[in-house]
Amino acid sequence: MRDDEVFIVAVTPLPDGERLSVGEIDIVVRPGLLLTVHESQLPSLDLVWASLAEQPDAGPHDAVSRLLELFGRRTLSLLLAFDEEAERLEELAIGGDPTVPALVQPLRRDITMLRRYFVVQAGAVRTYAEARVVQGDAHRRAESAQWDHARIVETLESARSMLASVLETYRSTVAEGTNEIMKVLAVFSAIVLPLSLIAGIYGMNFTQMPELEYPNAYFVVLGSMATIGLGLWSYFARRGFVGGPKILSMRRVGRLAGKGLGGLAHIAFLPAQAVMRVADPKTRREPD
Repeated sequence: MRDDEVFIVAVTPLPDGERLSVGEIDIVVRPGLLLTVHESQLPSLDLVWASLAEQPDAGPHDAVSRLLELFGRRTLSLLLAFDEEAERLEELAIGGDPTVPALVQPLRRDITMLRRYFVVQAGAVRTYAEARVVQGDAHRRAESAQWDHARIVETLESARSMLASVLETYRSTVAEGTNEIMKVLAVFSAIVLPLSLIAGIYGMNFTQMPELEYPNAYFVVLGSMATIGLGLWSYFARRGFVGGPKILSMRRVGRLAGKGLGGLAHIAFLPAQAVMRVADPKTRREPD
């Protein structure tokens, strides 16, 4: 940035099929001149030009500040949709859904990509907002864009921690489920052990076994084995070793399988909302 010349490289998230990509635009501003170079189709530009067409006295910096503000708000809308998806992932993780790692990894990839771009872009927007050549309504919109980009960086940092927490919750749930299975198997082994002992004793080939001479000895032994088995099961149940709610049987919730933020972009980017925000020159973003 020079005294009367500004060069900015800005990016905005774009849905690319089921994946998320970024569209880049190079902006050069000189007194009375605005030059933009971009390879991707950017719907945001059409919104900016349409809003400026109603203000013939608007200058190049008005267009740049509106564009940066729109880029920031589009990204915040996307991250808001991510928060809702993260809540669903947490429920899936608590339920031990095996698809959780496949759902989380694309999101981590997209969050890392956005962070790599927007950490740099936030600094550029801050420098632009503090420039003396940006004045009036353009300055106010540039400050709004600066606030939005600062919030984006903070949200991306927390999003990384949130996804790591989801994976940790999933691993803990799976481990707890495995412990539950091992506990049940151990209980069954403990119940079957005395029954196997009784069956082994009376299965020995000794000639003198007094119990074999009783007419009802078979039914007495079977009754004793049933009593022992039920007694042990009741004991383990009272101790909480078996029975009770199972985490793995919790209700499953709907999910968006493995598309990362790309699958949320169509939901997050609401054209009507974007037009309303850009077309109204009095729109402001005030800090909470």
